[in-house]
Amino acid sequence: MCSLKKRNHIVFIFYICIFLLLIYRIVTIQYVNSEKLTSIANSQYRIERNISELNYLILDSTGKDLMKYKNRFIVEIDPYIFKRYNSNTPLDKIFALTYILRNYSRDYDITNVISSTVSEKIKWNVDEETFNKLMEIKNVNGIYLYIYSETNKSEAWKIQNIISNLDNLDSTNTSANLILETLKKNKPTNIVFERDEDGNIKNKNYAIPEKNVNLRLTLDQDLQEKVNNILNEEKYKLLSEIGVVILESDTGKIKVLTQRDHKNPNIILGSGTANGYVPGSIFKLLVETAALDTKKVSLNEKFLCEVHKDSLCKEPHGNITIEEALKVSCNNVFAQVGKKVGWDNILSYAKAEGLFDKVLNFKGDKEVKGEYREPAIYEDGPRFLSMGQNMLISPLQAINIVNTIVNGGTYVKPYITDALVDINNKEIKVFNTEKKQIMKKTTASTMKDQMIKVVNEGTGKNASIPGVEIGGKTGTTERIDYIKDKDGKEKREKHSDGWFIGFFKIKDKYYSMVIFVKDIDAQGMYGGNTAAPIFKDIVTILLKK
Repeated sequence: MCSLKKRNHIVFIFYICIFLLLIYRIVTIQYVNSEKLTSIANSQYRIERNISELNYLILDSTGKDLMKYKNRFIVEIDPYIFKRYNSNTPLDKIFALTYILRNYSRDYDITNVISSTVSEKIKWNVDEETFNKLMEIKNVNGIYLYIYSETNKSEAWKIQNIISNLDNLDSTNTSANLILETLKKNKPTNIVFERDEDGNIKNKNYAIPEKNVNLRLTLDQDLQEKVNNILNEEKYKLLSEIGVVILESDTGKIKVLTQRDHKNPNIILGSGTANGYVPGSIFKLLVETAALDTKKVSLNEKFLCEVHKDSLCKEPHGNITIEEALKVSCNNVFAQVGKKVGWDNILSYAKAEGLFDKVLNFKGDKEVKGEYREPAIYEDGPRFLSMGQNMLISPLQAINIVNTIVNGGTYVKPYITDALVDINNKEIKVFNTEKKQIMKKTTASTMKDQMIKVVNEGTGKNASIPGVEIGGKTGTTERIDYIKDKDGKEKREKHSDGWFIGFFKIKDKYYSMVIFVKDIDAQGMYGGNTAAPIFKDIVTILLKK
């Protein structure tokens, strides 16, 4: 009797354990692992694919998508579904599918899919015409057609394309790091195919993440396209490459940063160069700024320009003031001014205006820092550096020389990342720039007036427009590139470039602009007849806006 009771007790405990185990399993399935198991179950009747290379948009200042895309037309085949669930599919549809794919490529053979024991999904790329033909064939199971959008990499050096590649952003920069961390959290846009138990696609829709964040730039797409149209005009076809940057002077917002051919390295950033381009005579603006601001030179002081064996001018300008020297771009006078001011003083102003340092903080060779080299004999340093020789800068850095003058001596750092925004272009985080007063307002005012005279009376006449306030400075430079010939030997190659840096006023608002023309003909071409006319054409178009 005791033994029977003991056995019943053991059986009871056994059933209790089984009951508790069942309860545990039910709780685990329904609550703990329900999401995971539901996902597994749904995946049997659901296929989800990413349809975009980028999971964020790069917008212009008005919210327009700046990116250009190229579509890939994809045919995806699930061999298991195709072989199992097409027994009742009319053969003419299978034959049509086979014929269309084989007509596009002999490698795209459905019969191989049928005979294969491989169950992995197959992806084939086709052209748009083939894709559209396949779309007309309905109710063939195991076939999924969708379009994948990728960025147009043929214009890799467009500024928006450089920015869209997040690997180009310097994470040590606070703003860039915030952009990186935010955009990397975005989810992809997917296409979702849902099928029933018989393999039929019963629903196809798009999963668009509503909480994704986009990046808005300061660029004006419409304005940039107008500038591009000018650069591609017939009259400029003989010019090798042209770069343009336009800045909203008071805010530092870059409205245009473009060039004629975006297949070439970005010349505004100095990409593809050792460390930028020789600024030449445009640097004289900064030299005179330092001279007047430190009171090393007065406006009434005169300097003698005469031609001799060591002369830096081809013709004598006589006894002239620094203002007159700027108007005719006299090298002899600025060599004397530079020596009097001293390179240390000039360098201090150059660095304060953002020269010899990156502006947009792109990593690697996407953007240069610039450099300068003093000759071994210190006295010769100011002599050549004051004419913008023995140094390299980017055209984007050059715009600071103008912009600081326009802003009354306040340096306003150019920037291009405007804000992080939601899908409705509502601002989440707005970016700003740095500003600092680096010269006297009276100095800036004097320099501004002189730049206007350069355009109206001096070397910049080809940029003049009657009734429009325009100031600027021309530059024509020579540089030496070291290249390797077919035998691998390094040789020196001489090049000449044309500059025009300046400002203009439209509807009571100032804009700063740099035109850089790469590889001009040294015989007969210079900044005044290459870059200055382009400046004029762009301002003329903007006046009509």
